[in-house]
Amino acid sequence: LFYIFVTQPFSSHISEYSGDIHEQRPYLVSFMGNGIYPLYRKKIVQQCHAAMIDPARGDCLLAETNRSKPSIGFDSMYANSTFFFSPGGDTGPRKALFDGIALNSIPVIFEETSLDVTYPAYFPGNPRDYSVFLNSSSDDIMGQLRNISSSRILELQNNIARVRDSVAYLPDANAYDATWVMMKQLEQYKLNGYKFIDRFPNKTTLYCVDKDEEFHGQCRFLK
Repeated sequence: LFYIFVTQPFSSHISEYSGDIHEQRPYLVSFMGNGIYPLYRKKIVQQCHAAMIDPARGDCLLAETNRSKPSIGFDSMYANSTFFFSPGGDTGPRKALFDGIALNSIPVIFEETSLDVTYPAYFPGNPRDYSVFLNSSSDDIMGQLRNISSSRILELQNNIARVRDSVAYLPDANAYDATWVMMKQLEQYKLNGYKFIDRFPNKTTLYCVDKDEEFHGQCRFLK
């Protein structure tokens, strides 16, 4: 048997976002996902929950699932938040990354490897132009987001609008959408002599991000 593996954007959206990208959104940031691993996800959940129940703030929308049915639809959540937390998942680029960008929400990233190595395989340009990188060890993640200037937010929103089509499946046959990205991957595979392109040419060492009891003390995430 012969298999070809293609880098495939996996957004749940099949139509183009038509909202006003600069419209004020009800929430500063949102998060949907488990709060178990990597370990800094617990910190994200704790800080988001504290902001959500704070009557003076209320600027974080939390829909923690832990593999259960979420309390809110992802489309409604991302469309109503300026940023969305996108910690590492089972792979560097989790599904939420694509769903959030498809709705012009700004991803908040915590792992530099995701930005510099993984994301360029899916999106054109520099990932740092349409995302925010935060230190996962910070005790004030929400504070870091609140300090981002409105001018920087507008810049990020404009940049996301330029790459958003690459994660959506659009009816226009001439669009540079997710289908085009997949076909481009196949073209590169062919031009490379039917060999996979090494996306980690300068990565010779892997570092353990955390260890989890669920995995018997073994390294769960590498960077």
